[in-house]
Amino acid sequence: MIIIDRNEQMNEAVNRMKRLKFSEKCIQEFLKGNILVSGSLGFMAKPNTELQNKINDFQLESGSIVYHVTHGLYVIYGSAVYETFDFFIVSQDSDSILYERKVMDQDLIQAYVYNKTVPEYSEYGLIKIEKKNEILYRVG
Repeated sequence: MIIIDRNEQMNEAVNRMKRLKFSEKCIQEFLKGNILVSGSLGFMAKPNTELQNKINDFQLESGSIVYHVTHGLYVIYGSAVYETFDFFIVSQDSDSILYERKVMDQDLIQAYVYNKTVPEYSEYGLIKIEKKNEILYRVG
């Protein structure tokens, strides 16, 4: 395992955004330090202060870079509503990066899923995504 530096992580993030066909505007926002959130509202927006702080804390603790976030509201068992934010990440070790690239071929993204409703349920995992009208949605 080789730890890569932040510049390599940023380049990897931009390459992934291009691979996912993000707009040039979205990529430029990322390069300015702005991470955009897409999903349940049907448009992209900057995160609120609370979410931005969560992203910052996650990046500091994990060493990963977050390059995009999808938002979702999910009803489970007919009544429980869970609000989640899926942090699209670039890890800092070369082995993980190779794996993350490979799963993208199956429209899967390695993510840290922050469960806002029940933070103890937050976890790393693969999520399935789809793009509709230029917006990425988590579908699995």
